[in-house]
Amino acid sequence: MLDDVISILMNPFFIKAFIGIFISALVAGNIGPILTTRGISFLTAEVAHAVLGGAALGIFIRSFILSNVDPLIIALLFGILSGLIAAYLGEGGRGRFEAAIGMSLALSMAVAVLFLAIIPSEDIPLVWGYLLGDILFLSLNDIILLSTSTILILIISLLFNREFLYIAFDEDGAKAMGLNTRLYHYISIFISSLGIVVLTKALGSIIIYAILIVPPMMASMLTNSYTRIRVLSFLSVLIYGIIGLYISFLVNVAPSGLIALLLVSTYIIIRLRRG
Repeated sequence: MLDDVISILMNPFFIKAFIGIFISALVAGNIGPILTTRGISFLTAEVAHAVLGGAALGIFIRSFILSNVDPLIIALLFGILSGLIAAYLGEGGRGRFEAAIGMSLALSMAVAVLFLAIIPSEDIPLVWGYLLGDILFLSLNDIILLSTSTILILIISLLFNREFLYIAFDEDGAKAMGLNTRLYHYISIFISSLGIVVLTKALGSIIIYAILIVPPMMASMLTNSYTRIRVLSFLSVLIYGIIGLYISFLVNVAPSGLIALLLVSTYIIIRLRRG
């Protein structure tokens, strides 16, 4: 029994997947609370689907224009740009922002459908890989790029943590104090979009909503402290990620879906017990 556990833990695929889980936990712990406290969790779905369009565009560029282009970089840039465009078009109120997110989502899916019809058929599964995700098959280049992006997210989150709190809980008051709320709004959208792209590559766009939104929702039922919500969100994704990853090795199922199922089930149980 112990030998089997050690064998799984020392498996190269498990080690790379664990790194991916740790990266995902860091990202979720930092941007999940931003999305939920600001009421813009729908941005998660918009950027995650924009990644599909970006990946299809990246594969098109690699196939017909520049053969050395990494589709992940194009997907990264496309996802961030999509989030920033939604932020710009949605200036003037939450209702307009939600409408802008919907328009950006439609545009992203249109781009994905267009380039899926053009790219070589053998490359189409690469695009669907962003939809379903498979953390067991992250390459070294993927891990390096995702790690670099995560470090950038952490640095910006630490530098502007107080400003993000102000615009999340009292944007009008922050503006009255002279804070450049528009600037910090765009910075928060930038790191949120970047983090969503990271998680989409690691875990897939289908279940990313559960990874980003459920942990801070669970944490908010246990504490009102924003800092504790971030810590608990990080720990939730890390712990459930490791458990889901280990079980997936034992029963041969997709780890991403299992992790999301465990998180959502736990949230439902906590919610039912609290009435």
